[in-house]
Parts: sequence; structure tokens; C-alpha cells
Amino acid sequence: MRKILPLINIVLAAILVYILIYPQIQARKIVQVTLKYEQNLSALPLFVAQEMGYFDSLRVKATIEEVAKPGSEVDEVTKSAVQAAFGLSGDEYFFKTGPRPSAYRLIYTCSSSEGLPQTALFVKRPPKRRRRRRRTRIKGIKDLVGKRIGFLRGTHYDEILKYIVRKEELDPEKFHFTPLSGFEMDSALQKDLVDALVAVEPYRTILLNKPEEVKLVEDGFFEKHAITPFLLGVGFTSRVNIQLKRNATQRIIKAISMALKYIRTHPDSAVIIANNHLETPTDLVFPLPNYQGYNEIEIPGLIRWASFMKDANILLFDVDVEAYLLRHEEMPK
Repeated sequence: MRKILPLINIVLAAILVYILIYPQIQARKIVQVTLKYEQNLSALPLFVAQEMGYFDSLRVKATIEEVAKPGSEVDEVTKSAVQAAFGLSGDEYFFKTGPRPSAYRLIYTCSSSEGLPQTALFVKRPPKRRRRRRRTRIKGIKDLVGKRIGFLRGTHYDEILKYIVRKEELDPEKFHFTPLSGFEMDSALQKDLVDALVAVEPYRTILLNKPEEVKLVEDGFFEKHAITPFLLGVGFTSRVNIQLKRNATQRIIKAISMALKYIRTHPDSAVIIANNHLETPTDLVFPLPNYQGYNEIEIPGLIRWASFMKDANILLFDVDVEAYLLRHEEMPK
């Protein structure tokens, strides 16, 4: 018995030492993750984290892939096949996750406002030789009855446009809403694909720089006529990821938090990174939207957005928006 006791003490001491150093071992371990994104400005924090090496600094080996179909990343994140996703439009996020909000966690939100508009309504200018004879008389949504109005594909912006039309006491059935890819935004009017379109940054600025070809009907179109702040997009993960892959997920969140800080302190450099990833002109200068990290998200704003989603017939039920927020014990240390 006397010989066994020292051995037991040695084993217990070894176990204690292992328990104490285990977190350090885990922190040094490289984790592999898969991340998905949509090709828009709402995914900028991911692009910055990748370009600035924040994933590498936290020993995260990230496989980063563009989504094949907007919204498909929700199911992948739900099943933990993907650890986080970025750039999903705010309306699509609520539409897809609204039935089970507690299953998801917001990493950040991306929004615009009347004071910081990211959307604008444009129409095509007629050729110079015809301008004196026939002026462009489109001054608002009422003048677009029977016209084709372009909106960003992969969103419910057509439903938001219908909401605006109904507010103007017009019949949505008398408008033709046409989905466009982001890359079609800067040329859709010139190619006569649509008669008008609601452009989102950075395509808003690209069109503002073409006054001879397109006419700005109204800046801050969604922000003024739908809701402000306007939830452009989100970065998110799932409760399953936090439970099963907490170490990796917390590192992802920490890297994105570092990226958000960089965007705020170096907005000009962040715009350059955005242009590189969105394949927009390298010298394009445009205003960035407002990014709010997981610990900055304002609940009243989410509640208003969820209420607006119901008014716009995108949601048919109430959503407990507080369920989307990271819990204290889930946050990165």
C-alpha cells in the first residue's frame, strides 16, 4: 500500500499538469475550417481577415469558398459542414433562419441608413440627340408603372419593392421586377435589360460616376422608403458549431472582430481590399456601410427589421431576435 500511494500521487500530479496545460496545447493547435461567402460588400470583414492574415495569426487554416446559390450556405452552417458564412443578405437571413433563430448566432451585421445610403434608384438617360424632344420624366416609383425594375438576385428585394409600391397605393402587378447579378448592375440599363434598377454599393457609386449614361432618380432609395437602418447583410455561425467546434468557431469570430477594427481604422485600405475581391475598378472610391460586431448589435434595430420583414410579406411570423445573439459563455476569450 505504501508503494502504491506515491505512484497514485504521481499519476494525479500528471493529470493536474495536463489539465493546466491542455488549453495551451489547444491554443497552439492549427484548426481547419470551411467558410462560405457571397460576393458582395457585406462579406468585406471576411475578405479583410483573409488579406490581413488574421486567420493565420490565430492558427486557423481556412478553406474559403463562394456559395453556389445564395442562401444555400444556411443549411451547410446548420449542419456544421461549414463553420461560418458571410455576406448573406439581411432579408434572406431572416427568411431562412426565422423559424429557428436559436439555432444560429450572428457574428456581425452590415447596415445602411439615410445618413449613410448604400442603395439608389437609377434610370437610363436617353441619347443626347433625343433629350430636347423627350426628357426623362421618371421622378419616382409612380413613374415606373409598367416598367422593368432591376434588383439584386439572391435577395427578397423584389418583395421590398412591392412593399414600397403598395405604400404608394399602386398595384405591384403592374410592375415587372427583374433579378440581376451584381456584375450586371453597372451595364443593365445601357444594355436595355431593365428600365430602372435599385443599385447597391459599390455599384451605386459606379453608376453615380456615369451621369451621361444613367440618371439618379433617388439616392438612399431603400433607406428612405423601406426602413432605416437597412440590414444589408450578415456574418453568422450556428449553435451546433459553437457546441461541437467551439475552439475553431471562437477563433473565426476573433479574426472577424480584428477585421472589423481594421475596417474602421483603415477604411481607405478596406475599400481597396473590397475592390480586389468584388472585381470592381481598383481606383473606385465608395462609402462603406456600417458594420456592427457581435457585441455591438442593437436589439431594437433587429426587432424593427423583423417587424418590417412581416410588413413586406417576407416573414409570416414573429421572430425572437435576441436568440440570434452570442451568449456570454460562447464568446471568444
